[in-house]
Parts: sequence; structure tokens; C-alpha cells
Amino acid sequence: MEAQPGEAAAGTMSKVAVPVEPKIIVQTTSEVDLLDDGYRWRKYGQKVVKGNPNPRSYYKCTSPGCNARKHIERSSTDHKVVITTYERKHNHGVPGARAGVHGQITDAASEGM
Repeated sequence: MEAQPGEAAAGTMSKVAVPVEPKIIVQTTSEVDLLDDGYRWRKYGQKVVKGNPNPRSYYKCTSPGCNARKHIERSSTDHKVVITTYERKHNHGVPGARAGVHGQITDAASEGM
């Protein structure tokens, strides 16, 4: 039996195009590696990257069911530059304000209250 146009022949697998979500890469100059982007993250790994003396750290969003991830590393050429790469989108909004030192609200949006 001959396969019709658009169909796979018997015994072969057809290739289906899976859309790839773009990565978002942010470069900032900072003394600290982990910048506050409003979301809560859990570190799940770290590895040395070839050609870079600084390790790359891997993070997952802590919201249940959210598959958003990011990894952070220092630039190999300029140690003041932090490169953050975001993969996948959050399936929820930005979490509410968190209490900081002495119970003060650290969310910038609540400072006008």
C-alpha cells in the first residue's frame, strides 16, 4: 500500500514539528548573581561551563505546576556581567509581596500605600 501525500508509509514514523519556545536572555551588570525578578526560585543544580571559570546555576520556579526555569552565570570576559537565561513561561502571576527584615513589605508596588 502506497502512502498518500501527508501520510507516513507503513512502518515509518512521521515527524511532527513541535514549536520551540524562545529563550529570553538578560545581561546585567551586578555585584550579586541572583537578582530579584519577582518570582520565587529553587536552585536545583550547578555545573562548570567549558571556557568559563564561573559556574552556571540552575533554578526552577517554586509555584506548583509551573515549568519555568532559568540559569545564571557570570560572563567569561567581564566578571561584572551576569547573564540570566529564562526558559519556558510561568503559568501564574507574580507572587504577592514578601515580608523583609523586621516584617517590612519589600514589594515596590506596596510602597505607595
